[in-house]
Amino acid sequence: MIKFKGQGIVWDAEKNCILCKFKDEEFETEDTRTAEILKNAGYEFEGEIVKKSTEPTNKQLMAILDEKGIEYDKKATKAELVELVKKLDEEPGEDEE
Repeated sequence: MIKFKGQGIVWDAEKNCILCKFKDEEFETEDTRTAEILKNAGYEFEGEIVKKSTEPTNKQLMAILDEKGIEYDKKATKAELVELVKKLDEEPGEDEE
């Protein structure tokens, strides 16, 4: 848990919504993205921000599909891209047929 010190409300410009509200001049979170935004904005904090993401990004998934010559919608969601990549793993290779 990461504890930030501050006042009021912090706006999330990327998602166009409230990022956090300080209560009694404190805000706690386990969310890495939120913590990074607050840290980069200069808020004082206690705790360690640990990046947990081991999932591939949309860009990485698209690169895999491009490399294999698989067509996909450029506006596909991450879940849709993951499904396409999973299908690649399930299909028998040329050596296995």
